[in-house]
Amino acid sequence: MAVDPVAQGAGMGEALMRASMETALGWGADALLLDTGERNLRAQALYARLGFERVPERDERFGEVVAFAYSFGLQERADLRVRLMRPDEVEAVTGLVEAAYACDFELSDAYRADIVAVAERAREHQVWVATDAATGALLGTVSTPVAAAAISPLAREGELDFRFLGVAAEARRRGVGEVLVAHVLRLARIRGIERVVLNTGPDMLSAQRLYERLGFERLHEREFTFERPDGTSFLMIAYGREVEAFAADEVERESGAA
Repeated sequence: MAVDPVAQGAGMGEALMRASMETALGWGADALLLDTGERNLRAQALYARLGFERVPERDERFGEVVAFAYSFGLQERADLRVRLMRPDEVEAVTGLVEAAYACDFELSDAYRADIVAVAERAREHQVWVATDAATGALLGTVSTPVAAAAISPLAREGELDFRFLGVAAEARRRGVGEVLVAHVLRLARIRGIERVVLNTGPDMLSAQRLYERLGFERLHEREFTFERPDGTSFLMIAYGREVEAFAADEVERESGAA
């Protein structure tokens, strides 16, 4: 990574690093690894601020110069792999998310059409999948917006929203939903976003328990009554959670580069 000296100080290096982190996340990589010279304190401070951790056992010596190794973990668990959906998986992911919602809820035609619009959603936004790391089997999915966009009217500036979190019936009780929400939080941190928000229906009790267990709180001021075409209505519930910044301030101060 290099930044023209004329452009240094404008955040170009950080922007390049964040883009690299998100690209690797989309590939489903286990981690993003880099190295930098032991005297390059500015780079070390940047990597620490972005959540990279030193991996001393992978340092290398080149003559009189030592290259420090840094790693940024991209997966929540070793047995699950989260990545962007591939084009050849659209049909399987469509079936998975439709079955996940239809299993617990009675779907209106309009809502079902929204749920199964996976191909359209992937063209405009991001459709992620959780797979079994050993077999590659599809276990769950969630959708997020591309950078600087929103996937629902709920999100405001400085927020990341997500929709269509679904887990295959055979994968329930494996913590797949929790891993997918953690993935969304990781994506928000990579983008430097301060809060993650979502909507859910009043009958989605298991989802509400999951969000509350993971630290989400109700956003009562953003909730509204949704009117169905048949005249019935329900309260559209909103949740939000602040995203913790990468805990690197102490590392920066210790490096003398803050």
